[in-house]
Amino acid sequence: MRTTKRLMLIALGGLLAVLVAACGADPTPTPTATPVPAATPTPTPEPAPYYEGKTISMVIGYSVGSGADTEGRFIASKLSEFIPGNPSIEVTTAPDRAGFEAFLNEFYTGADDGLTITYGVGGYPDNQLSVPGVTYQWEDFRRVFYLNRPNIYMVHRDVPYNRMQDSFGGDTPVILPQIAPAGSGFVIDSILIEELGVPIEHIFGISPSY
Repeated sequence: MRTTKRLMLIALGGLLAVLVAACGADPTPTPTATPVPAATPTPTPEPAPYYEGKTISMVIGYSVGSGADTEGRFIASKLSEFIPGNPSIEVTTAPDRAGFEAFLNEFYTGADDGLTITYGVGGYPDNQLSVPGVTYQWEDFRRVFYLNRPNIYMVHRDVPYNRMQDSFGGDTPVILPQIAPAGSGFVIDSILIEELGVPIEHIFGISPSY
């Protein structure tokens, strides 16, 4: 009987050991922290366009009322639509040597702030080689736009040429004004003289624009 009780106690002790071991093998779960959502970043406002609220000065290098002046003023009336910020554009004229003086003035005294546009032939690269007093370089300016238009030659009715072709190799001179021996107009005239024999004679210092 005593032996039986001892065996029962040993069996119970083994059972308790197994239960305790089983309980000890299962660790206490670690509490999981509740995730905190990331703070919503404050949106950075878009910077205003540089030209917003500013005024651009457009200097036209031709006489008021000339064809080039009319062109420049038309461009000034539309240009703001294509510039971010839509700045105001004020037009002034500097009708001296088709804008060469305006370009010189901008080069030496203008601020590097993008608020001055000079409209004329003064920015052509051939001018720095052929026009007296031009000291700036082609790369000193940033080109904003170009305009090209057909050249129209008009002569007095007393000149014996009804068509341009009639003047090829002709003897009667065709007198044409030019501001200076430079620029696209002068280059075209020179080609007509040298390649086609058009008897053009220049009078310099007079604008060919009307």
